[in-house]
Amino acid sequence: MSSKTDAEHGSGSPLPELARAITAGAVRLAAATAAWLRLVAEFDDRGGWHGVGINSCAHWLAWQCGLAPVTAREHVRVARALRGLPEIAAAFGTGRLSYAKVRALTRIAAPDCEAALLEFALSATASQTERFCRAWRRADDHAEDSPVERRPEAGQSFQSWTDDEGWLTLKVRMPADAGAALLTAIDSLAERDARRERAQNTKARAAH
Repeated sequence: MSSKTDAEHGSGSPLPELARAITAGAVRLAAATAAWLRLVAEFDDRGGWHGVGINSCAHWLAWQCGLAPVTAREHVRVARALRGLPEIAAAFGTGRLSYAKVRALTRIAAPDCEAALLEFALSATASQTERFCRAWRRADDHAEDSPVERRPEAGQSFQSWTDDEGWLTLKVRMPADAGAALLTAIDSLAERDARRERAQNTKARAAH
């Protein structure tokens, strides 16, 4: 059986070049989505959606942009949240964060933990970020439902800093289920780096 022609394959570009084009496109897509959400936030702020039969900005988006209602509501939620999260918004605007990560982060991020959450999300996968944020939110919901008043020092915190030698330090206080998601993400990143180092060492030995 003959191999497929370049036309059947589409671009016919070498696979490494095609991979680079895909990842570069993802960066541009994230940046474009960030710019679009800034427009949505401004439109919402200025009440541009008001009109006969229109109940909300999300309603207008669903109508005018062909979105499902739940998708439109989520876009408006994220657009509003980003106004109070300048560091996450900036990383999103340059394509360093995907929309999937931003959507998860905006469910839990606040000014006092924004920087630490951003640093985590930049290193984690979208799936790891979503799992961590989901566990964090569940812990918050559980605390709110508890009839026992919590001490201020018992609250969650997430801090990170990089020292002069380039070492990252994390200081985390959170319920165990949220912490488990964080540790899973860290273990995954450590294993990924270890595999990369082993591959580089193997390649270096083969070159000699």
